[in-house]
Amino acid sequence: MDIFSLAKLGAIIEPEPNKTGSFRNSQTKFGDFWPTLPTDIHYEIEQLVYQTNNSDLSPVERASNIHLGLVKIHPFIDGNGRAARLAQNFCLHQRGYPLVIIPSNERGKYLEIIGNALRDRYNFDSGVLRQSDAERRFHEYIESKVFESSLDLEKELKQRRMYQIELKGIDGPQTGHILAKVIRNIGRNRPDSRGGITVSVSKNGGKRAMTLDVVGDVSTEEITSTLDAQGRFRFSYDINNKYC
Repeated sequence: MDIFSLAKLGAIIEPEPNKTGSFRNSQTKFGDFWPTLPTDIHYEIEQLVYQTNNSDLSPVERASNIHLGLVKIHPFIDGNGRAARLAQNFCLHQRGYPLVIIPSNERGKYLEIIGNALRDRYNFDSGVLRQSDAERRFHEYIESKVFESSLDLEKELKQRRMYQIELKGIDGPQTGHILAKVIRNIGRNRPDSRGGITVSVSKNGGKRAMTLDVVGDVSTEEITSTLDAQGRFRFSYDINNKYC
């Protein structure tokens, strides 16, 4: 995170009102707040960037702090909230954390939480190292959104688990297709709603070898137990977990 990248954000998000391509050079107001004077913006952004890059804050608190700090400074004529959320998500991405998504149906809740935190900052009643109750609630709210994104990402990754199963010593292609159907049925026969399992079949060299490419929310253990239960066929197999 650096001051030069932040200076360009306003013109990227809202090019028409932010024609200078940098920070605003006139005073503005948002809600009940009068943010940083134009003459002080560069200094306060420098301080915020230094604190972000050199503090011992946790990665999530580091990101939520730059979010709150940018909204407080309000460095652009328009697009400040979006710039703050982009900078926050950039910080999270830098540290390998999932991005925060604030749904439209929580806009009112978000504005109330950040508004209360801003009021304490403007009144010098709070700071990232000495947080008021209102500011602490803001950081906790952002933390909860990171957690929700982690759960969503975990669910998505589970639904796209990928395996490659090498079948050896099968009687013929029909056996490979039957085993593929058996694996697909793992998804169809479950009482939960984890989604289906796709299996594609391809030949693998000789007549007695085939490859099954499996995608879906299924574990190695489920595949193993299912294949081991097919005692009416004679075959061996190897499972390669491609992305799990």
